[in-house]
Amino acid sequence: AAADAVFAHKTGNSENYASDAGLVQGDGGRRYLIALLTTLGARHAPHPGCATDWCVPRIGAAVDAWLKARLE
Repeated sequence: AAADAVFAHKTGNSENYASDAGLVQGDGGRRYLIALLTTLGARHAPHPGCATDWCVPRIGAAVDAWLKARLE
């Protein structure tokens, strides 16, 4: 699906954590800052192949959908 918002962000990943923070600006006028810190680092993964930040965009999309319904 096409995005209806711009996300200017900075990620950070290490052996112990994964993080992302930035500014969201939506087509409908919503504008907010968001930050996420997790324990998705390689050290905590049950298998080396599981150490990834692949779920961070999905979490962000869910938060944005929730906020969009309330801010616009």
